[in-house]
Amino acid sequence: MPTINDNTLIDPDSLTKARDILEFGAFYSLRSQDIPALERYIAQLGPYYNDYNSILPISERRYPIIGLDLLRLLSQNKIAQSHTVLEGLVKEHGQKNIDIRW
Repeated sequence: MPTINDNTLIDPDSLTKARDILEFGAFYSLRSQDIPALERYIAQLGPYYNDYNSILPISERRYPIIGLDLLRLLSQNKIAQSHTVLEGLVKEHGQKNIDIRW
């Protein structure tokens, strides 16, 4: 995965397709009740949601996946990690989006 500071050209279309595949994988792992796989997919989606957010359009599946991750963290009593995820969210989006509203 190229970095933003890399001299190579970053193809937003390829990054969007890769992000979409990871998002569908996250939903499939949830559907098949494979929580370790869900954790791996969410970890792999991190750079697409955080590092490439200035290059890629916001995915319609981003906030449902973040909401599912927050529920997973809370159900596993990982309170500190859930706070870290919440701190990484933009407040304006958190107040408007039904999937992560607090």
